[in-house]
Amino acid sequence: MALTVLRPGTTAPAGPPAPPAPPAPGAAAAGALAPPGRSPLRVAVEVHQRAAGAGALVVMTLTGDLDASAGPHLRSALEQALLRTWSPRRPQDDAAAGASAAAVAPDVVVDLAAVPTADAAGGGLLLATLRRTTALGGRAAVVGADPAVERLLAAADTAGEVAARATLAEALSAWKAATPRAGTGPLATGSGARPGRQARSATA
Repeated sequence: MALTVLRPGTTAPAGPPAPPAPPAPGAAAAGALAPPGRSPLRVAVEVHQRAAGAGALVVMTLTGDLDASAGPHLRSALEQALLRTWSPRRPQDDAAAGASAAAVAPDVVVDLAAVPTADAAGGGLLLATLRRTTALGGRAAVVGADPAVERLLAAADTAGEVAARATLAEALSAWKAATPRAGTGPLATGSGARPGRQARSATA
């Protein structure tokens, strides 16, 4: 080992620089969840009870960007809504009560007026979530979508399971006029200007 002799009035040479401090816990995760320029998706759910036999109406209002991170939020919101509105019954129970053997699944409207951007992954996740409703016999629609977002959804909805409407009132009116209560037709584009938020109505 080399021995350094210090003359009076001198100081020891500086050692190697200290390694940088590790990032604070959770810093990397926060950046991954909310990258610069992106808004994390939030989902608000409203449930409206309607006349007997009509099934409930579920309105899911999305706020933020619809991308690949949206899946857990969408699935959780719909599952909670189904738990509150849909209770499948056994045919023997209905026969005893003199009722129909088919439980009435809720109709679901997704308000996209506060979704500025969407990508193919987010659009696919939204459609997959809504197909859970249509598979149970309910109907699904999106309203207030930006034209670019609406075109993306239309391209992905090859089975025509989700209707695109300008407003919630328009979606309910179309369902009220439809017979029977199944099938929404292809998701058509060009539904008009993006509307502002409007009062909820659950008359259909």
